[in-house]
Amino acid sequence: MAKKTVAAKKRNVKVDAAGQLHVHSSFNNIIVCLANSEGQVISWSSAGKMGFRGSKKNTPYAAQMAAQDCAKVAYDLGLRKVKAYVKGPGNGRESAIRTVHGAGIEVTEIVDVTPLPHNGCRPPKRRRAYIISAQTSLDRSRWPAQLSLSESKHQMSRRKPETRQQGKF
Repeated sequence: MAKKTVAAKKRNVKVDAAGQLHVHSSFNNIIVCLANSEGQVISWSSAGKMGFRGSKKNTPYAAQMAAQDCAKVAYDLGLRKVKAYVKGPGNGRESAIRTVHGAGIEVTEIVDVTPLPHNGCRPPKRRRAYIISAQTSLDRSRWPAQLSLSESKHQMSRRKPETRQQGKF
């Protein structure tokens, strides 16, 4: 027998003219959230919710679309002024705030609440990626000198190989 799914009861949130805007911008996604002055969420949106996938989620345009969707709902409910709290290192922080301001909600203050470690966690060990630039492979001055036709095979075998300067690997 299948379980019955019960729809969650929607909360009634008191919407004032003043509220809070929370923009969480990571390297993978952007989440925009508008709340009342007590912190209860009025409306929210994200780049993933707007249909962006993969690396397109962390773009200023995706942040703009998410902020526009979120601000339209909150403006219709009566939100007019917000204090913006921005968290994270991603791309769409400024564009999200500009879009909310352009939607008719006045941004009075911007506060950066990005968490900063006080040398807490040990970082992961260094990557062992071998990077070979195109310039190095095309630079003919680093190639072994052209052998003259007069050199014999005996001289070629006794010749010392040229040493190349290599980067750290």
